[in-house]
Amino acid sequence: ATFSISILQQIDTSIRECQALILAPTRELAQQIQKVVIALGDFMSAMCHACIGGTNVREDMRKLEMGVHVVVGTPGRVYDMINRRAL
Repeated sequence: ATFSISILQQIDTSIRECQALILAPTRELAQQIQKVVIALGDFMSAMCHACIGGTNVREDMRKLEMGVHVVVGTPGRVYDMINRRAL
């Protein structure tokens, strides 16, 4: 949670685009990190999305297109989103 606080301190919520990327080795850890970032970022209206395998690719692309401040993801899905020019 410590790095989540540091990241959120650097976020400019008036700019609705990805400003931080957190890579996690497993889906479970990525989801846990996302929950922490959402809980802490809720007070400052920071948006966070988890890009993980086993979820809908189109939904990930839609969320990223709408604009999120922090992306948490697994290396495979993050790489896929970069290749698709969604991230």
